[in-house]
Amino acid sequence: MLEDKTVPIRQLRPVHQVVSVRLQSRFFFSGSKRYCETLRSKADPNRRKLLLTLTLVAPAFVLYLNTLKVWPMVLARHANDVAVLSAHGSTSSQTSVPRIWRFSKADSEVRQVVFAKVHKAASSTVQNILLRFAIFRDLKVLMGNQRVHLSDRVSKISNIIPHPGGQDKTFDILCSHVIYDAREIAKYFKESAVRVAILREPLHQAVSALAYYSTKWPSKALKAGQQKHPTDPINGFLQHPEDFYNLFTGPTQSYINNRMSVDLGFGLETFEQSKRSMPKIKAFLKQVEEQFDLVLISDYFHESMILMKRYLKWSMKDIVFRKNNEAKFKNDSIWRKEIKMTPAISQNFRKWNLVDYELYEHFKPIFLRKIQQEPMFEEEVTAYKNVLTEVEKYCSTNAKTQKFYYVPKNEWTEGFVVTSFDCELMIMSEMKFVRYAQKIQWKRYTNAHTEKLTLHGENLGSNATGKPPTARDQKLN
Repeated sequence: MLEDKTVPIRQLRPVHQVVSVRLQSRFFFSGSKRYCETLRSKADPNRRKLLLTLTLVAPAFVLYLNTLKVWPMVLARHANDVAVLSAHGSTSSQTSVPRIWRFSKADSEVRQVVFAKVHKAASSTVQNILLRFAIFRDLKVLMGNQRVHLSDRVSKISNIIPHPGGQDKTFDILCSHVIYDAREIAKYFKESAVRVAILREPLHQAVSALAYYSTKWPSKALKAGQQKHPTDPINGFLQHPEDFYNLFTGPTQSYINNRMSVDLGFGLETFEQSKRSMPKIKAFLKQVEEQFDLVLISDYFHESMILMKRYLKWSMKDIVFRKNNEAKFKNDSIWRKEIKMTPAISQNFRKWNLVDYELYEHFKPIFLRKIQQEPMFEEEVTAYKNVLTEVEKYCSTNAKTQKFYYVPKNEWTEGFVVTSFDCELMIMSEMKFVRYAQKIQWKRYTNAHTEKLTLHGENLGSNATGKPPTARDQKLN
């Protein structure tokens, strides 16, 4: 199916073999004693002949079933039932199995999603998908009060748009930048909310971050690095990443030092020492396994969206997209220079970005394994790409003259309509769309707050206008 060029993780023993050995052992030890006693006894000769016949026929029959793969399927199904029960808390081993292995496909549409927005890993496109999903279903999105991001420098969540139902209510969707902290997230979302992350090949993620932030939001460290390598900053960065980094401001002020791992909660204390400690890195990988249900890979973006669609039981329309927040440079730009990679440079950069490499190489095989287990997966991905092509054609050429485009029903989707408004939202810049979503969230809060004050017979004053409430108003909630 999809080629996995990374070093494969330790192969797990097939579950049907494990269960088979256990059941065969139980059968052997429990039945062999009585079987031998029957043969030695003066029992009915016909009975003894029957047992002898079974002795000869049974092994051949089991071998035949194995050839047809019937026996392994039966045992695997039994093991899968155990896994499903464990995922729903019906067995005592639930807490010992990491969350990423317990997660199974939903029976109905999932509407509570916590998305860890990792920098420069197609996360803005996923954010756009999630915001549209939330807006069209009137869901409650956890968003900053004034900022576009909750925070991409600390894990503490503060200064948010309040929940319309009150401070004790949980939200439905998270898709803004924040350094992931499971305990902090638990204050705002139910345990049952699906936790999703996304990763990208570390070299391209770091180079993309370098180019984007050097041109859009340059820090002093990035400016200093570019001054040292003015004609070829990309290859200068790969050879001397420390030239673009400020040790004193640390990893949260930078986007080029294991940023994916920082976004997902890698420890920040003694960061430079920790990022070279394999025990700490392994502990971090285990932590991500325990805290996330699904880890997507942006290098397989279409496959990631179809996998997410299947697990969350979403529709094809829910995952339609147009590329968002993609940096564009002219062909002669210094940010278009070809990467000159040698074994020495590769080894040096891997040492610099070790946590991200270990993170990616751990979860990419898990992702590939999941999609390889999916029936008719490539066929649905192909159908998905065809839908995206038609939608892009409509949005880019016909949306101004046609009010909508109808995607006909097929084996992968119900028929659905894409409107010019859908096109507008899909191509809207991240900042503009977030501001739009914030206005919607404030309106929902204000409407609910106004109704509450009216029920209490209070004077509404200026806060009936839809403006953000004052500190006093928030205390009333």
